[in-house]
Amino acid sequence: MKTHEHAAISLGYTALLALMANKSLTDPWLYLYGLIGGELIDFIDHPLYHLVYNRKNKYVIQTRQILKEKGLKAALAYLKQIENKRKFKGLWLHNVGSLFIIACFALIISLFFDISIYFLIAVNTFFLHMLTDIYADFKLLGHFDNWLWVLPKNIPSYFSKTRHGLLCLAIIFCFFIEVSFLILTIRTYLQLSQPANHRYWFSIFYSNDFLTCVPFIILASYYFFVFLLGMAAYHKYRLEVDFNPNYTAGFNFFQKIRFKEVNLNKEFFNNILLKLQAHQEVGILICALLIALVLNFLTILRLDTDFAIVLIPIFLALFFGTFIHTTVGECGSVLGILLAWMLNFILARGGMIPLWSMDRCSLFFSAAIGAWILGLLGGIILRQKSRMSLGVFIVKVSNINKNRDDNWIKELLHIAQNSLNEGFRKAHEQLFVYPPKKNYTAFALPKSVATPYQSNPVYVEKYCHLYAKDTYVPAIRELEYVLCDNAFSSYCPHKTPFYPIMPRYRTFGDPSIGDMIWINKAYYWKSKKKKLILPSYGSVPQIDFNGKTWLLFKPRNEIWDNLFTKSSTIHMDLIIFGDKNNHNEIILCGMASEQTSTKEYATVEAEAYAIWVLNILKQKIDKHPAFNTVSNFYTRIFYPRISFYDMNLWEKIKANTVLSSDMAGFPITALSNFKQALFLLPDKNYISSVSANIGRKIMVLGIEYVIAVLADPQIRHFLKSLFKKLGT
Repeated sequence: MKTHEHAAISLGYTALLALMANKSLTDPWLYLYGLIGGELIDFIDHPLYHLVYNRKNKYVIQTRQILKEKGLKAALAYLKQIENKRKFKGLWLHNVGSLFIIACFALIISLFFDISIYFLIAVNTFFLHMLTDIYADFKLLGHFDNWLWVLPKNIPSYFSKTRHGLLCLAIIFCFFIEVSFLILTIRTYLQLSQPANHRYWFSIFYSNDFLTCVPFIILASYYFFVFLLGMAAYHKYRLEVDFNPNYTAGFNFFQKIRFKEVNLNKEFFNNILLKLQAHQEVGILICALLIALVLNFLTILRLDTDFAIVLIPIFLALFFGTFIHTTVGECGSVLGILLAWMLNFILARGGMIPLWSMDRCSLFFSAAIGAWILGLLGGIILRQKSRMSLGVFIVKVSNINKNRDDNWIKELLHIAQNSLNEGFRKAHEQLFVYPPKKNYTAFALPKSVATPYQSNPVYVEKYCHLYAKDTYVPAIRELEYVLCDNAFSSYCPHKTPFYPIMPRYRTFGDPSIGDMIWINKAYYWKSKKKKLILPSYGSVPQIDFNGKTWLLFKPRNEIWDNLFTKSSTIHMDLIIFGDKNNHNEIILCGMASEQTSTKEYATVEAEAYAIWVLNILKQKIDKHPAFNTVSNFYTRIFYPRISFYDMNLWEKIKANTVLSSDMAGFPITALSNFKQALFLLPDKNYISSVSANIGRKIMVLGIEYVIAVLADPQIRHFLKSLFKKLGT
């Protein structure tokens, strides 16, 4: 970042602090100390780098040579060129060690020392300079390797002994830096906003009024931290993939909504809900703005009771979490409360509305936590689980010997179990850093089993249900990618790099516009740094797609969904049953998906698990002398009425969709086998569309709202008085 940019940031930050504290903006000493603090680090570190401790650096030598031969202007131009490429490494004041020392110093003087306001301003801008330099490095490169050179090389190996040890270290360090800067800023603001009395800061920091704000400040810090990490993860991902930034077709919320041609029917509302689910940022913004505006409007009307402050965010969190998405409910509600407080502060400074007192911070914290929890749990309970898509394969196996001994079925079940486990292990090794488990498979508990004493036990239901699960935390995977994917982590013992969660929004079109493209039998991730090819299924297309193919794209709202998803499971059911038309043939139907608390969908990762299982299963069957593979098919099945990940895909392919038949790529016999296997699954509690069960949801929400309203003592007292008057 250039010198004049640092100066502008330092002066702007100082002016903002003065404005918020109602301090005169004309005090020149504030700006002078802010400017000195913001520029001091460069005026110390860069001259020492070139003249003292790194004189033998090849770029430093080249700079001196250009200075002698071509003059100062050419040397400065060369320095600018090298600096823009971040080639100067090893700066003493531009590293995480120096950053940690400054953060500790800022924290200590903020909490325990009586310091001049001008010195505090200088420390603020000095600290801010380091943070903006890290931001500039990350914006340009997608990492901050130049700040990590002071760390010992054995740290990654040591912390990698635990499953997410390196990530925990990175998060703790980053959060400590954020909290230190926040406390320093609060201390500076408090000292600016009140007359300087001896050790006054002690009484402010440890007063009951301020301590009641601490939980609310922690919550705000957490959400700001998550927001920064989300923006960083999206920016890093966009830098890594070869993507046309002008391509937004199919991901614009208002695309194809022509309000003059709207028919207010169920299909229209279904499409609106799908679009809101696909664009969760819009839902979060609407929810947050509603909460902020309603709470401040109630303040203007003098109706901002404690009950209203708690109840309104909870109402809206339940509503948005139920009808749109749990992420919208839990995130939008908390963001709305934080936004409401900021809006109240700004409007109160302008004399438009009363300022909320600090003792209400605990109330706002309770409202935010309650809305957060209910936005998540209420959405899960009321929305039910949505089955959006499945990765499905059908393998039909026959017994070559055609004997009457049923031992060949037992051997086939053993092969299926081993293939399921090996496939999950192979897929896990390809996608995840930490090692796979020894066993992923399990037998679903049957309803009944016959045990004839003279032969093998028999499933009474005439089918066997195997399943496998591999669970991970999406937030951790995204954070490992943004914080741990750098040169420093290359010293970790694992071979698999830190991959982000692969894109989930699907479309069909030109290969140049997608983040991930399907070519023949694989999905290729278009990364400029890392190679990832996920196995898929198929061969040369049977029809001409005119150069177009299946694509995936990762918008920003997918990052937010991942960061607020607590757990995700790659799940596969393997249903094995006999063919009704041929008693010498066994059908194996595998159904893979990725499952969260509210949805189930076939991601490219889930498809990779399914294909690994299918390929290993086919290899083992082909090697067995008694088995013959009659047929095998694979397809991805999605449900357009519920899958917002496939909205754009359906618009692209619906003109070429045909009826099922024996000549189709996934023939009608395979579809019948899939439907039979799907019916045998134990869990059938899935909704068919986003607008399903709206009446039930409204009724349950209404009951919850009535209970919540009646829980308020003031309202109960009012109703008793009203009924008493009506009775007389």
